[in-house]
Amino acid sequence: HAVATLPGPRGLDRERNPLIAIPRAVAMTGENIVAMLDGLSRMFSGQVGLEQVRGPITIVQFARKSLDLGWQAYLTMMIFISLNLGILNLLPIPILDGGQLVIHSIEGIKRAPISLRTREFVQQIGFVTLMLLMGLAFWNDLSAQWKKLVDWLSTGL
Repeated sequence: HAVATLPGPRGLDRERNPLIAIPRAVAMTGENIVAMLDGLSRMFSGQVGLEQVRGPITIVQFARKSLDLGWQAYLTMMIFISLNLGILNLLPIPILDGGQLVIHSIEGIKRAPISLRTREFVQQIGFVTLMLLMGLAFWNDLSAQWKKLVDWLSTGL
């Protein structure tokens, strides 16, 4: 597997002037957020398969490979993962912060709280959705590891 890379310049940026470095960092963060949202939209539209959803095993593998490339690659990967988790947390899944924003928006529009029964039902749907997404990520991670093991065993025999 190749280490995931981010679009942009490949050289080391050693700008020390904060008036230049901070806007540049904000712009790079914005570009990465747009790229992640594009990837999410491709997944939801079916252009990218669900086998691309990965979990902690793949994250650790990518982190290790990026550390082999140096601290800058490692920190870039950690920033990318943090941004990705932040964006995922803002998805409108009821148990996540994005879902809570939707619920509070609905209550603001209604000018009344939603019923406890409705809130519990929506939270249960969110929980099941999140568990299914996590299960898919673990399945994809373990399937890739299982395939490597089977391939290794078959070449050794």
